[in-house]
Amino acid sequence: MSSNPFKQNATTSNVNLPDELAELRAHIKDLKDRESALVDQIKELGDCVGTAFEAVVQKTTRRSLNTKKVVEAYGDALDPFYRESEVISVKLKELT
Repeated sequence: MSSNPFKQNATTSNVNLPDELAELRAHIKDLKDRESALVDQIKELGDCVGTAFEAVVQKTTRRSLNTKKVVEAYGDALDPFYRESEVISVKLKELT
């Protein structure tokens, strides 16, 4: 008997995982597109009240660092300030 309580539910084959991931990513894209459309409508309309939520439109100023210009100005002197981290990603390629 395994000491891993999740082993019984683990899958040993990834046969359909890529297809499920692609479908999920497409659904997320659709949701983000709908979110963007709703946000645009609310920005045009202004503050508004629904049944359970109120939308408040706020205007703020954001300040960000132009890293390209900083690198141009300071070059290698920035090396001690960089940190590296490993990134593992999953890319999908459609089969033809």
